[in-house]
Amino acid sequence: MRGEFARSPTLIGVAGSEELDHRPASGRRFFVVVLTMVPLVVAGVVQVRSIDDKLTVINDQNAVKQRFAINFRGSVHDRAIAVRDVVLATDDAQIQSEVDLIAKLADKYTASEDKMNAIFSNPADTSDAEKAAFAGINKVQEQTLPLIEQVVALQSAGKHTQALKVLVEQAKPAFVEWLRVINVFIDLEEAMNQKESAAARHTAGTFIVWMTTLLLIAVAIAVLVAWRSTRSITRPLAEAGEVMAAVAGGDMTRRLDVRSQDEVGRMSASMNAALDSVGAVLTRLAQSSGTLGATGSVPSRPSWRAARSVRRPRPRRSLPRPVRCLAASRPSRPARKRWARRSARSRRMPVRRPTSPRRPSRSPAPPPRPCPGSASPARRSAR
Repeated sequence: MRGEFARSPTLIGVAGSEELDHRPASGRRFFVVVLTMVPLVVAGVVQVRSIDDKLTVINDQNAVKQRFAINFRGSVHDRAIAVRDVVLATDDAQIQSEVDLIAKLADKYTASEDKMNAIFSNPADTSDAEKAAFAGINKVQEQTLPLIEQVVALQSAGKHTQALKVLVEQAKPAFVEWLRVINVFIDLEEAMNQKESAAARHTAGTFIVWMTTLLLIAVAIAVLVAWRSTRSITRPLAEAGEVMAAVAGGDMTRRLDVRSQDEVGRMSASMNAALDSVGAVLTRLAQSSGTLGATGSVPSRPSWRAARSVRRPRPRRSLPRPVRCLAASRPSRPARKRWARRSARSRRMPVRRPTSPRRPSRSPAPPPRPCPGSASPARRSAR
């Protein structure tokens, strides 16, 4: 039997060789579960990036341009008041004070204008509406600055009436138009900010719906993969238990169904190969037993009894004399049976401590029979 199993290569290297040829299916199922999280992560990243882009446009672009436009409006408004005060001044000191204020406000305007020009130098950061509004501001500025200089010059020259006329008829409408176009630009930036804010709020609202939907889909796929993985393991194991129970009952024809190439499928194939090898060994043993029975090498029970019933004569001088005497001195078979029964009965009796120091009596051993070929003690003494 041991040699038959040693000569069966299928029982030795099936599992090891198959394990090297196939990748585990559990890794593929785990990879599928991980892949279900990829759309969820990608959708989250895209939505967050969209919200971040909109907030960047609001805070880093529109709000900055709106801040510079507000600086424009403050400078223009204060210069309009300063020009009016120039006309209302009664001495040169007051006129010079207002002129210095106008120059200071012009410098602040220029600082904000330079930063605004740097922003508008990049076409990707501005829209067409913003470019048109900023161009309108520059156009009105070019028309208003000469009027400011004219009013200051006339008032400094003592031409109060002409300076007042230029202020009322030309400079005032120019300042009003200048403030209007600046407010248009500010309102444009405010509208753009509101539009981006509404888009960001809409994206944030749909982000929750997208994440919830994708999460439910990922959970459903994970549950499906887990159910299939569990079923692919428990179902073959239950079938393997039934097949092993049938084999233990003597049915060597049962085999496992191999439905896949994963670990469970390779285990089923290995068990089928093992059962095939065991069946082949048992078949060869049965064939060997049948061959021995057909050739008569193993005698049947009646022929064995008949062979024992025939007693062959034992040669008298086949053994040395002392050995034959020892063999002949053994007690007879009935005496040995009686001695065996008495010994078994004495072993079954409970052991009791004797009350007297005398030893328990034992049945005497049967006397040995005299050797048939030797002389009796009387004959030896007579001799």
